Amino acid sequence: MKSKLSECPLCGSRAVEKHIGSLKVRISKGSFIRIPNIEYEKCKKCGETVTDYKSEKKIDAFLKLRQKAA
Repeated sequence: MKSKLSECPLCGSRAVEKHIGSLKVRISKGSFIRIPNIEYEKCKKCGETVTDYKSEKKIDAFLKLRQKAA
């Protein structure tokens, strides 16, 4: 899919692609969780992922629900 970004903010590569799927998010030092159905941009060169405001709100809501369930 076509990316909204013209280049990677980390390495400057133009090899950035749009993805929709599960995204691995760090929730604490050494601890990660996969969040489903998130739209994000990923650099094919360095692996950096970037989310937009809408996706960040989905991530926040998912983590809040997870905290309540624990």
